[in-house]
Amino acid sequence: MEIEDFGDYAGQKNIYQQALLAEKNGDHQRAYELLKQLSTFEFWAADRDVQLHYAHACEKIGDYADAMHIYSSIMLQSPDMTKASDPLEHDSIADLNTLFEESPIQASNLNILRNVNEAHLVSRLFKYASKRVYEKGDTLCKVDDYANHMWLLLKGSVEVIVPNVDKRTIVGGANRPCLMGELAYFTGPQRSATLECVTQVHVLELSFQKIQSLLKQDESIQHMLDLLFRSRLAALALTKHDIFKTLTEAERNQISQCFKHTSYEPKRILVEQGKARDNAFMVQSGTILLMKKSEAGEFELVTSIVPGEMFHLGGLIKDFISPYRIVTATSCRLLRLKSETFKPMLEKHPWLEKALADHSLKSAKRAGTKSKKNLLWADRFNT
Repeated sequence: MEIEDFGDYAGQKNIYQQALLAEKNGDHQRAYELLKQLSTFEFWAADRDVQLHYAHACEKIGDYADAMHIYSSIMLQSPDMTKASDPLEHDSIADLNTLFEESPIQASNLNILRNVNEAHLVSRLFKYASKRVYEKGDTLCKVDDYANHMWLLLKGSVEVIVPNVDKRTIVGGANRPCLMGELAYFTGPQRSATLECVTQVHVLELSFQKIQSLLKQDESIQHMLDLLFRSRLAALALTKHDIFKTLTEAERNQISQCFKHTSYEPKRILVEQGKARDNAFMVQSGTILLMKKSEAGEFELVTSIVPGEMFHLGGLIKDFISPYRIVTATSCRLLRLKSETFKPMLEKHPWLEKALADHSLKSAKRAGTKSKKNLLWADRFNT
């Protein structure tokens, strides 16, 4: 493939944008070639985000050796360059937006009677918000816009427009306000939907910048955000997983609230191959690597794991031996589910133990083939 040669920064940035577009469209070969060319420039070769995209492209075309080399270089960077404390900081090439592209959950009414805890934490958070009135026809945000705010719809109707998905209208009221735009705080800087006012609307508008300043003043804010993440994103991720989607909504919500947040720096071995660790994990931000020891005794890359994905589900089973070494490639913020916390669910549904074991062993077997046409993302929602 012939690639235009750019010699200046603007041109090089254009290469990067072309690569991101190719990646978004599923043209991984073109993304790989563009990112490979970009990496010949010293400035871009030192850019961690570019290199994460490059490593991902290498995986997608089946070049695991180069992908592992790039990830290894990233892990050698100073920990100061990758901070896990900022919820708006994203350490991976993929984000959670893919969870919602085909999901109707783009905004949610707060049922005060049904979910008292969520309603309470949202009301506490939005006491720092500003009142706004938008007229019929106004646009709150457009798809792919850079996200700066979340809203609580108090009165009026808003149309949610998602590419390739049927439009839907949401209505807010004094007794059932609707939370909108909060997913972008967790999933990445770009909006996944357009929000247009069908009527005059009254909202409480809370800026992400305000949240950042509040985090420095009040530690309880982070706890509130963690609760919101679990109630919205973790629960939704469980509905898309082959095993957990068979449980009731109440059971999935119960499991999502059992996850605990934890952060790790790069190069941390979370699970060692051949050993047991009684935890399962979900990625909120960062990139995780699954590696397996070769016959030569060296660890080779199996795949990477990115936000929204779960891994090491076998850790929910007593004495499960991991077939992988699992390592953080970047600073990571994870949700951890301990086996002892999950034990009551296993006792209630004995079939879960076999399902989790079969799923984990099947994943290990399929990952070993490393087929670039059917690349396994470990414990992905649909395997």
